[in-house]
Amino acid sequence: MLGKWLPINGLRVGETHEESPGIVVRQNLMKAKLTGAGRGVNSVDAAAELVREGIREGRFAPGQRLIAGDLAALSGGGAGPFREALFRLAGEGLVTLHPNRGAAVRALGRNDAVEIYLLREHVDGLAARLCASRADKAITGEIKASAEKLSKAFRAGRITEFHGVKRELLNLIRESCGAARVNELARSLWAPICKRETEAQLAKAAVSAAHADLQNVAEAIIGEDADEAERAMRLHVKRSGEGVLAAMAKE
Repeated sequence: MLGKWLPINGLRVGETHEESPGIVVRQNLMKAKLTGAGRGVNSVDAAAELVREGIREGRFAPGQRLIAGDLAALSGGGAGPFREALFRLAGEGLVTLHPNRGAAVRALGRNDAVEIYLLREHVDGLAARLCASRADKAITGEIKASAEKLSKAFRAGRITEFHGVKRELLNLIRESCGAARVNELARSLWAPICKRETEAQLAKAAVSAAHADLQNVAEAIIGEDADEAERAMRLHVKRSGEGVLAAMAKE
C-alpha cells in the first residue's frame, strides 16, 4: 500500500456509500492538491472548483462521501464554502445528496454517459465555432502553442503528459470562446466523465485518433474556419464517447 490513507474525522472523506465501491484518497496527494499555495479556501467558487477538479482527475471516486468539514480541514479554509459548494455541485449533477448521510460523488451509468456526450457534441462544438469566429490573434497564438505541445507529447509517447495537455487545450478553447455560459456548461459536462475518457484513451490507436482530431480542431480555429472547427470538435467528442461507452460495456 502506497502512502497513508486519509485519517480525518473517521475517514469520512475517503469513505464510500455501500452502493458504490469507490476508493480512499491518500492524505499526501489530497493535501498537495487542496492547499494550493498555502492559502485557505474561503469562497464558494474556489471550493466548488477544487471539488470539480478532484472529480475530474479521479481523486474523488464515484460513490465517495464528501464531508465539508473534512474538505475544509485539508484546504485550510472554512467549512461554509464547501458546504455551499456541495449543494451547487449537486445542481450540476456531479454530487448526489443523501438524506442523513451527506454528499457523495455521483456514480455515472451508461445512460448518463450517453447523455453527456450528446450534449458535449453540441456545447464543445459551439465553443470551437465561437472561438474560430472571434479571429483573435492572441487566442489563436495560444491555441497553436498548446497544439504544438500536444504533438510533442504524442510523438514522444508521453501519454500522461498528452492527456494533461489535451485537458489544457480543451479548456483553453472553452475559455476563449467569448461566451461564459458555454464555457461553464462545457466544463461542468466534462468534469464527471474526464477520468473515464482518459482511461479509455490509453491505447496507441485511441491516443493517435484523439491527437489527429484535436490537431484538426486547432488548425480550423487558427484558420478562422468556424464550420470546420465545430465539425472537427464534434467528431472528436463523438469518438471519445464511443470509446468510453465501449469500455463501460466491458465492466
